Amino acid sequence: MATESDDFNRVVEKLFNTLSKTRSLIVFDNVDDREHIRFAFTLATCERKLFLIVTSRLREWGDSVCVIPLDVFTFDDAYAFVSNTLNGENKDDIETLIKELQYFPLALRQAKAYINYEKKELNPMFTIADYLNIYNNSNAQRLLNFDIDKTDLSYTYDRTTFTTWDVTIQALKRSGTTGKLALRILDVIAFFNPDRIRRDIFFHLMRDDGDATMKIREAEQNVILAVRLLVDYSMVNRIDCPVYTVQIHRLVQEVLKINLYKTDEGTERTLRVGLGLIAEMIDSNALHECHEHAILVFVFALKFENLVKTFKTVPHQILFSLNEWRKTNVASDFGEKIIKPFTDIIGIDDLDGVLTKHDFGCAYNDLGKHSHALKIFEEVYSAQYRIYGKDNARTILSLKNVASAYQDLGKHKEANEIFHKVYVWRKSNLGETNPETLKSKHGIAFSNRTLGKYAEALQMFQELYAESIAILGESAMETILTAQNMGSLYLELGRHSEALQLYLKVLDRDKNAMAEMKNGDEYASRHLKTTFYIACAYRELGHYSQAIEMFQDVLDKQKSIFCEDHPEIILTEENIATVYLQSGETSEALRRYEDVLNKRNKVYDEDHQMCLITKFNIAETLRRLGKYPEALQILEGVLVKQKNLFEGIHPQIMRTAFYRALVSFELDKRSEMVQPMEQVIDQQLQTVIWANIPRLSVSF
Repeated sequence: MATESDDFNRVVEKLFNTLSKTRSLIVFDNVDDREHIRFAFTLATCERKLFLIVTSRLREWGDSVCVIPLDVFTFDDAYAFVSNTLNGENKDDIETLIKELQYFPLALRQAKAYINYEKKELNPMFTIADYLNIYNNSNAQRLLNFDIDKTDLSYTYDRTTFTTWDVTIQALKRSGTTGKLALRILDVIAFFNPDRIRRDIFFHLMRDDGDATMKIREAEQNVILAVRLLVDYSMVNRIDCPVYTVQIHRLVQEVLKINLYKTDEGTERTLRVGLGLIAEMIDSNALHECHEHAILVFVFALKFENLVKTFKTVPHQILFSLNEWRKTNVASDFGEKIIKPFTDIIGIDDLDGVLTKHDFGCAYNDLGKHSHALKIFEEVYSAQYRIYGKDNARTILSLKNVASAYQDLGKHKEANEIFHKVYVWRKSNLGETNPETLKSKHGIAFSNRTLGKYAEALQMFQELYAESIAILGESAMETILTAQNMGSLYLELGRHSEALQLYLKVLDRDKNAMAEMKNGDEYASRHLKTTFYIACAYRELGHYSQAIEMFQDVLDKQKSIFCEDHPEIILTEENIATVYLQSGETSEALRRYEDVLNKRNKVYDEDHQMCLITKFNIAETLRRLGKYPEALQILEGVLVKQKNLFEGIHPQIMRTAFYRALVSFELDKRSEMVQPMEQVIDQQLQTVIWANIPRLSVSF
């Protein structure tokens, strides 16, 4: 199974291969973990003509990396840096300042900001000498008693910068209500992602203090003034965004955390404020604006049991929002970090924990990690069973998710049996026309199709389509999904014109959906799927140029939504390969099929139905290239595995058996062909797809 790092590594490798065509320089900025880019070092070979620059506070990189320590300012650079903005200052004082701050750029910048603000806003007579007096009497030494990892940070640098920031923090404390609010904001930001921090996240801070009389606009204005004060003192930097946004230096965050970490009470108090702000963003339907901050704050909060129990709905909301906005890689990573410690605190049968685990399973499922998803969905079902009993709608919904996971894993018999149980319960308890009952019936129809029961599946899809239109309406998601799957079955049965007419009707009905496409819009995603099916129909009808154009458009949009090796992307790539094969570009088709199989093997087990389909298509491509022994070997392996996967007479088994016989004939092994052909002929009376056996095993 592919991991998050696998996904990243493949993206990096693809990028490196593209850039290696010319001499290229790649910069990794602000690296705080060596392992994050270790893979990049292995790719940056001489043959690739790539040069890497890494900026980092980490100093140990091993002998294979040329480490160039960045020196501090020279005296002349430091003097110019300070004197350019501190006009009228005594030359000796400037020299004393830069020597006291040991020529460190960040510390000098902080000192400049402090002096300029004091002159402009508080005391026009304030000088460098005044600042040095405050600096030398600062209580920053208490910060330096904290145990710092001296291998990762320059202790001397930190000692100086700690002191300069402590001077500024003391000034903020003397700045009245605005300064105190600025410090509260600064403390919370210490636990945020350092980049892209929206100012409006903090608009609820003042109102959360219990002052019901404070008007919303007044509270917001207080925050605006506080953030402006932080910018003026260079504690944060404003960045160019449509919405007022700031960023904070990571070293500033280190300083703030050291101060807070002196007591658990201080850290817990700050994290409580941070989680409260995240909860406000959830209530305002704006969580998607601060996903990265919400994740970090909750991960930090896992240290405090009371905090986790108070805000136990937050992780479910974060995961749900990440899935909705198609950030499934981030969601799975977040889930892996928090599920165990979160469950240990609130218990395995807490409803919020169960919902969180369910959303974690959905993230895995969307990433194509179906075996992981199945394990989680089974745990959720067991918990729901203990909480609500077997005859509860929530429990039945969890059971349906288990069935879907089985289906995604290619375990169609197990899926079909569970879908039947769900359908019987919903029909009895909710009624035959309830939308949830229709969904269960759809699951049965789909699993019947995958089991090769085409006649039963088609009849159920046709019934469902009519029922969905009557009960839910033509534009309902369930109606569209039913039409898509019914059309897909038409394609598999060779009824290509009927499939095309159905898909064009659906596409015309929803012609405005694509224009509304955005992250989290499932409706537009279904519309994209309809476009995919139309491309399939055009291909089967021999309209190859139209098919390629539509498939490529679908693929481009899918890549903007999903990770590179998502099953939907792989499916589209395989269908593009089939267009090349059917249009006679056999060598190109083979290359593409082999690439698809490599990707599928990383997502599925090698015996999964989708992997077998791709292997079959590779065998057929080899046959067309005249490579009969290689084709025969693959077909024989596929046939054995299909017989283990499916029971009885299945169309895919028949198709593989036919092509195995055909390849044997082409190898002039007529004696070996007799028995397979007799089996196919005997079985053709029992299936509706005999006329379509001599064709590719296409995935729709």
